[in-house]
Amino acid sequence: MMDFDAAYEQYSRLVYWVAFNVVKNQDEALDVSQEVFLRMYDRRESVLRYNDLQLKGWLYRVATNAALDVVRKRKRETLYDEAPFNLADTSLNPLEQLVDDERQRLLMQAVDRLSDIYREPVMLHYFSGLNYAEIGRLLNLTEGTVKSRMSRARAKLAELIGDDEGV
Repeated sequence: MMDFDAAYEQYSRLVYWVAFNVVKNQDEALDVSQEVFLRMYDRRESVLRYNDLQLKGWLYRVATNAALDVVRKRKRETLYDEAPFNLADTSLNPLEQLVDDERQRLLMQAVDRLSDIYREPVMLHYFSGLNYAEIGRLLNLTEGTVKSRMSRARAKLAELIGDDEGV
């Protein structure tokens, strides 16, 4: 059985990105994450007995539902204008940094424009660090379907940001 602190350490990034994928706002995603882990803490006796996949699935569902509740309450869509974490390479000179920041912003906007069937696997893979098999189990898809959606998502992202080299 995993303890709460270990579960938080291992899954906080997943929960944040699931929430951010829905609410598109850093502060709201952090609030949703906090709410999810409060729910987990309240139910820790049963939830922490789950195996790894069951716990990921539970967290994914609770985070998605909590984030959807935020969107319903706000009743308007908020577009983000910056990446939720500073992913930039600090070794770049200011001009290179500006170009890198702009590319990140365009990429995040392009990810936001993907349909849900493509955006979810992209967010889970690149931002939560899940492999295709884990994504398939979470989304109830075959690994082949996840691979196909990731390939189509990359092609669509390349088209959206005008990058012939691919993403």
